[in-house]
Amino acid sequence: MYPSLEEDYCLVCPIYKGISSFVGKYQQNCINPTKNQKKSQNQFFAIKTVENSHDQDSQKEIEYLRELLEQPYITQLIKVYESKNSYHLVYNYEENGTLLQYINQNQVLQEIQIKILMKQLLQGLNVIHKFDLLHRDLKLQNIIVEDPQFLKVRIIDFGMACKNSDKQRIKQRCGTLGYVAPEILNSGYTTQKSDIFSLGCLFYNMVTKKSIFSGSNTVQIAKSNQQDNPLLRL
Repeated sequence: MYPSLEEDYCLVCPIYKGISSFVGKYQQNCINPTKNQKKSQNQFFAIKTVENSHDQDSQKEIEYLRELLEQPYITQLIKVYESKNSYHLVYNYEENGTLLQYINQNQVLQEIQIKILMKQLLQGLNVIHKFDLLHRDLKLQNIIVEDPQFLKVRIIDFGMACKNSDKQRIKQRCGTLGYVAPEILNSGYTTQKSDIFSLGCLFYNMVTKKSIFSGSNTVQIAKSNQQDNPLLRL
């Protein structure tokens, strides 16, 4: 019998809770650890738990992450646990948080810092596209800061990703308002250009610390995202 998540890890604190997923900070071997295991008790992991009711999407996410193993600027999946009701995806925990948190904690980024970040994100997105994948949810919250001193980052969360050749899934409307390409809101059709558009919105965020699409509520933001010409804001 394969070990369960609870046998290998214990929850330290929650990080994020969504409708069908949960991400927590976990510690390894904290229940009756052996002598050798005690040495690794200061190592933490981020574990994403997804309900099996979304098992097809979860299996796809796991499949894509395994394809992207050892690729630069992409989050690295360590292992996967499967229980009766859920999948559990194990990653290294990055205590520096997301790029959104990093930007909020700092003043406006310098030009050289933005260049360093954008170079990595463009290379990471290029890798994703070379594997015939579409990320479909690029945003500051889905960029993890691995090393704040040297501004090393990785792209995370492939829960909405799909193959560029998957004619069914590329027609689905998905993404985050303020980053999603207008053609997805209008027709639902996703291409590699849609990811590039999202990265452009992310770039605008880094330069200005503002969203390129604005509104006082979700409806107004969606309307701005769908109809406004972002070039007029530059």
